[in-house]
Amino acid sequence: MNTTTQFQTRLEELRDARFVAARDFEDVTAAGDDSEAAWQKLQTLDAEITRTQASLAAAQRHEEAATDRKTRDAREKAEAKAKAAHEHAMQAALKFEEAMERAAVLHGEVLAAFEEAHRLQIGNTPAGSTLGAPAVIARIEGRFRQTVARQQRRGPNGKPMPGGPSIESLASFLGVKRSGGFLSRFGL
Repeated sequence: MNTTTQFQTRLEELRDARFVAARDFEDVTAAGDDSEAAWQKLQTLDAEITRTQASLAAAQRHEEAATDRKTRDAREKAEAKAKAAHEHAMQAALKFEEAMERAAVLHGEVLAAFEEAHRLQIGNTPAGSTLGAPAVIARIEGRFRQTVARQQRRGPNGKPMPGGPSIESLASFLGVKRSGGFLSRFGL
């Protein structure tokens, strides 16, 4: 039972007692007896009712202020959480953009390596040259490893990724099937 409820209960009790005292005062006055004691009791109850009403109003204001304060605190906490979540989302978006830029650079460098390998293997290899498919594959894989190493140095946490790059990861990265396409020219 909170303070407001206690004051409301006390006020109801006092009003009931005043009703009884007023009836007693009327009975005493109607009988012509000395009504001073009944009148004094009635005045005392009126004063007590007035004090209780004032206390009830003060308790209600206090509870409203406490409720407002709790609401304000809850709203401020919610706003702070929303702001923190927004900042976290913005940081995540920036990291995603950086990762996409790094991926685009990596993709471009790998494509350049494939184009160079294709040019070396198909277009500019003289007949009888010792530069065959294994050498081209080794050259592509070396270029890919260098590119991955550069990307790892630029990583957000500075730690290298586990496992070394391979021609399979290169093919997977580019979405090339091993059973056909450009890699099949090298026996992959």
